[in-house]
Amino acid sequence: MKFLYENGYQTVNLKEAICYLSGVKKLKEKTVVITFDDGFRDLYTEAFPVLNSYGFSATVFLPTAFIKNKRLKFKEKECLSWDEIRKLQGKGIIFGSHTINHPVLYKMTMNDIEYEL
Repeated sequence: MKFLYENGYQTVNLKEAICYLSGVKKLKEKTVVITFDDGFRDLYTEAFPVLNSYGFSATVFLPTAFIKNKRLKFKEKECLSWDEIRKLQGKGIIFGSHTINHPVLYKMTMNDIEYEL
């Protein structure tokens, strides 16, 4: 993050990037999109404070079955809570779907894939 900041990069979230790529907005040089998968709690405790210190935004993809009001784990790591997600959202982080249960999609039927998405 320090390298990006010191070299004049700016971040945009994925929603903004789509506007740039579709020609709705003109893309500035040195623009990057930062994304995170799986909604682990260390995004809130470790990554966000660093992003915030540089004024950077990010897009986070959540497997919603692991996001609750009480703390759950996925892949042996603590996940974000809805309260933490609301706080991050209020500070410019946006969220997208990373399915419900984080399954291996290519092993599923199309109906099951549509449900997960």
